[in-house]
Amino acid sequence: MRASRIVNRMTSAHAGRPVVAPGPAIWLRLLHYWWPLAMGWSITVVLHRATGRAADRDGLVALLSGILCAYSLDRCLDRSTLQTSRWLPWLLAGVGAASAAVCASAMLRLPVSTAVIMPALALTTLSYPRLKRQPVTKLLLLPLTWVWGAAALPFNDGSWAGWHLLLQPVVVPLLLLVTAGTVLCDLKDERDD
Repeated sequence: MRASRIVNRMTSAHAGRPVVAPGPAIWLRLLHYWWPLAMGWSITVVLHRATGRAADRDGLVALLSGILCAYSLDRCLDRSTLQTSRWLPWLLAGVGAASAAVCASAMLRLPVSTAVIMPALALTTLSYPRLKRQPVTKLLLLPLTWVWGAAALPFNDGSWAGWHLLLQPVVVPLLLLVTAGTVLCDLKDERDD
């Protein structure tokens, strides 16, 4: 039902409008939409340098493809995306679906003790459109989800849901940095969020 609602919104937003070739603004918008990949990679590098642990390939793939899926599908529902271009929502939906498949495949290769975090992260991602309307929830839940996912997935140390990694001293500064980034992004995206 949700997928049909996305398709209806994507097609009705452009009824009678000509297809416009992608300009530089569209590519900048895509960079903005997918920039969280850089943040996910950066958090992984910081955790690696702080703890000395090597990142697991499947955990890193699950983290980055999950980020790409979440942010692509979230932007499919934004009014500004629907009004920008006829092909952009379809591209975001395709990238979101493909990255969801890659994420699921990587999850199947993770240890069970690490993979148990995936349903919680997926539930948070699916409820994000409703949760982001609540400033306090978004201010606390989003940074915690980011740091928890970035600590547990690439650095699966055998603790259930990565709780052991959340006790590392580097987690608190990372949590504060992600919270600051969330607040700054909210100021810029207030209309869409």
